[in-house]
Amino acid sequence: QVLPAYNELGASIMNVSIVPFGNARILAGTNEVRCQHGPGECLANEYQQCIIEVLGNSFDSYWPVMECLESKLPMGYQTNLEYITSIVESCCNDHDLLFEQVSECQQSSGYENQLKYSAMTPSDHTYVPWVVVNGVHIDEELQDLKTFVCAAYSGNEQACIAANVL
Repeated sequence: QVLPAYNELGASIMNVSIVPFGNARILAGTNEVRCQHGPGECLANEYQQCIIEVLGNSFDSYWPVMECLESKLPMGYQTNLEYITSIVESCCNDHDLLFEQVSECQQSSGYENQLKYSAMTPSDHTYVPWVVVNGVHIDEELQDLKTFVCAAYSGNEQACIAANVL
């Protein structure tokens, strides 16, 4: 529901942030991150974190690359890290983003970014995607995101009215 709601309501009402960390865990006393779907997911998370770091935390700037990755990255447990890297490079090239910048970020700041994005992940999340509106978790299966966002919005409601939410 996030992308359709964002497309309909717009950036003036919704500030969307993606936190690529998922159900990963930082192993205590080590510099190791363990991802639910293996090392390929951890590497993909690091690349996605770096795409955000390189392009800035504007959903409109990084979403096209993320959408490309979401459509091409394999689901499930992955150990073929070269394959993951080739997909990231392809998506960067498709969207005029220098892969070298993303790769340098991943190589120099991968673990530090994992720590940063771990801290941004709500500790009470039980699944992904975990959608939060103004600090309140919303279950997209049970609640309409546009209605929830518009109810929480305190500015000019014209976009909500145009979307037939208010």
